[in-house]
Amino acid sequence: MHKIPVKNYPLHKEWAANKLIGLLQNRVLLTPVEAGAACGLAKQTVYNKINEKNFPIPLVDFDGRKMVRISDLIEVVQNLHATVGDAIAKPSKVGRPTKEESIRREAEKKGVAT
Repeated sequence: MHKIPVKNYPLHKEWAANKLIGLLQNRVLLTPVEAGAACGLAKQTVYNKINEKNFPIPLVDFDGRKMVRISDLIEVVQNLHATVGDAIAKPSKVGRPTKEESIRREAEKKGVAT
């Protein structure tokens, strides 16, 4: 099996596409680490999320092992695309709000339209 690139190196689209094609050939189930790698998660992050019970992909038991269905992985990745687009559309500003923003927020709290 191919190694996941080192953390600090960017994940190249071609590498990710080839990795995903290699993972999906003749398979119905993936290990959580493989599914996490397809989503860009590190091995330890996958283990931490499973332990905290907030792994984004549903797990199924297969012969006593936790596995991920490919159909579930595809569904989660498609939903990620929508949420990532929403997050990019509204970047948050760093620092103290301007006087204009403070006045607008106070007016919104009181229910007054500006």
